[in-house]
Amino acid sequence: MGYLSLIGFYNLPLTYLEGTNPPKARLVIFINKEGLIVEQEWEVQSGNPAFDASCKRAIVRASPLPIPPPRLEWEAYNEGFLVEFDPTLAQKAQTH
Repeated sequence: MGYLSLIGFYNLPLTYLEGTNPPKARLVIFINKEGLIVEQEWEVQSGNPAFDASCKRAIVRASPLPIPPPRLEWEAYNEGFLVEFDPTLAQKAQTH
């Protein structure tokens, strides 16, 4: 399964960074040959409906995705990409 980061496509309220256990979610997304997202499946939901909804909105905003290079086509079209939503990763990305 490919790995894809979409940090730039979702907005995080600072409250998600508070506390010791921020919400995290993982989705597997499938694209067609034009890069359009044709299916998304939860691998792990956060348990926070608002956070999960923001993750799905980020996926919609990111579409169409770049077409994968030939060496990753089969994986992209058949196994999908894993997208992880973790507010602590987004915070680290913004500070670098």
